[in-house]
Amino acid sequence: MNSKILTIAAAATILASACDNWTPPVSPDGKADLSSVAITNDDAVKIIANDHVGRADDVDLSQYIVHVYSVDDPATPLYTWTYASMPEVITIPAATYRIGVESHSVAKAEWERPYFYGTSDAFTVEAGKIAKAGDVVCTFQSIRVSVRYDEDVLPLLGDDVAVTVKANDEGSLVFTANETRSGYFQFVAGSTTMAVNFHGTIDGALIDNDFTFTDLAPGQHRIISIHRKLSPTPPEQTGDINPAFGIDLGVTTEDIDGNVTIEEESQTVKNPFEEGPEQGGSTDPDPGKDPV
Repeated sequence: MNSKILTIAAAATILASACDNWTPPVSPDGKADLSSVAITNDDAVKIIANDHVGRADDVDLSQYIVHVYSVDDPATPLYTWTYASMPEVITIPAATYRIGVESHSVAKAEWERPYFYGTSDAFTVEAGKIAKAGDVVCTFQSIRVSVRYDEDVLPLLGDDVAVTVKANDEGSLVFTANETRSGYFQFVAGSTTMAVNFHGTIDGALIDNDFTFTDLAPGQHRIISIHRKLSPTPPEQTGDINPAFGIDLGVTTEDIDGNVTIEEESQTVKNPFEEGPEQGGSTDPDPGKDPV
């Protein structure tokens, strides 16, 4: 009996000694504290005020989409929630991350739905520790397009008038004569050209012409303006078609604050009946003056 007691006591002593040298394994994961992440979007307030798509105090951030992604692979979110359902703390492998926030899943072209996006500063999660994620400021990232007519053009528009705008190689919107909404196009890196087609009758003249504008960038508001153009010496008219009539089409670019940053030279639909150099005429109204 005594030998058994001694054996048990010896085993307990050995086990206690082993425990003194045992270190519990450290998890390779850490934690990210998301509880204090704040999202702001002042650009949304400006867009709403200018585009009349709602009231400035109706900016709802609760359904904004929140992504957590590694700085090494920003194209692949590891976690995704709405802002309203985002957890306060998550367990995540030790690495460096960012928070990305977008207003919605952006489309190539859409009506009255501006796209906003922003990211936090990078934060590093260490094994067994908690790291705080930073705040996110969302900014306007799509291209806004509006079509406007001069007052003297509006009464002359036919029911078939349509301005088709294409951008980012895939996005397309058709602005009819009575369309007052703005369209929003996704900005795609490397695709910086906007193609515009005007088709329809104005004052009985059927017009179908293409225009091209360049240097698109996220955050722009491209305002397409359409002006009436009359030949100074209208030729004889036949039927309902007025070949002396044409349009000038120009684009003004505004920033998010409404400041004009670029004003592109208007592109004129050339009247095929006007005499040009190929017919022996001159398009210079005053050859003696230097062009402006």
